[in-house]
Order: sequence, then structure tokens, then C-alpha cells
Amino acid sequence: MNWLLPVGGALAVAVLLLGSSGDNVSDDKRTTEQLAVMVRIRAEALKQGVPVELALATAEAESNFRNVKATNGASYGPLQVHKSHLLPGEAESVLLNMDVSIPRGITILRNLLARAGGDPIEMRVMYFCGPYYRTKGSCSDESIARTKSRWAPVAARWGVKAAYPV
Repeated sequence: MNWLLPVGGALAVAVLLLGSSGDNVSDDKRTTEQLAVMVRIRAEALKQGVPVELALATAEAESNFRNVKATNGASYGPLQVHKSHLLPGEAESVLLNMDVSIPRGITILRNLLARAGGDPIEMRVMYFCGPYYRTKGSCSDESIARTKSRWAPVAARWGVKAAYPV
């Protein structure tokens, strides 16, 4: 599927699909590619029953809606899916295919939100540090605090709720 549209066309599609309010499209200065990523994330979140604002906030925090490989080389795509989520026999590069990484990332969000009891802050820390960060000590207290402080303005910008039913 070709996601590249003329800039005006992409903006019109994004505003129609994302909405001109609530999802902050009209206030953002996003590229055509970023708008296309936002549309894809929204569609997948709706398909999987994940709160759209939570999915979009996570993608902004992880990659600013860019389909990239992390500088540490371990995470990929707009939702920065970690290579530990590869299926047997998959090459890491498959996670740069948004038809793979976006659905996989949204599934991870859904599962972590349930594990966090609907708490989006706890979900965000688990997404960043790993779901067993409390027992395995995979994140320092400083890293957890930094993750929470960086998440707060992004979550507020997207209207992430204090809790979600799971």
C-alpha cells in the first residue's frame, strides 16, 4: 500500500481519520510520513481495542512517529518494538516493516496495559523497562523516574486518562 500522498492530501486524510481536535493533528507540524504513521497506528489501535490516545502518545514518546531503528540497535519502528519480540526465524529488519511492527507494538501495549491494571504510567514504565522490571531490576530508580517525567507531558498532550478499564 502506498502511504505517500501529496502533502495537502495527507493532511486532509489525517485530519479526517485522526480528527482535528483531541488528537492534536491541527496543532502539530508533522511531515507527510509522520501523519501516515499516525493514521496507521490509530487504525491498529481501534482494531485491537487499545485506547488511541495511549497508542499515539507511546509512538510520539518512542520515535516521534518515525519508522526508525533505535540508536542502540535493539528496537525498531514507530513504536520501537524490541528485538526480543521477534518470532523464531525472523530477521531484525522485519520490525522496520510497519505492517509487522505497528500491530506487534499495539499488541504489546494492550498486554502491558492489562498487566498494569489499566494504569498508563505503569504501562509506560513496563514498555520502556520491560514487564518484569520490578523483579529483574532492569531499570534503576533514576531511569524509572526519568521515564515517568518524560511521559507526563506527552500523555497530557494526547489526553491519556489516569486509568483505563481492563
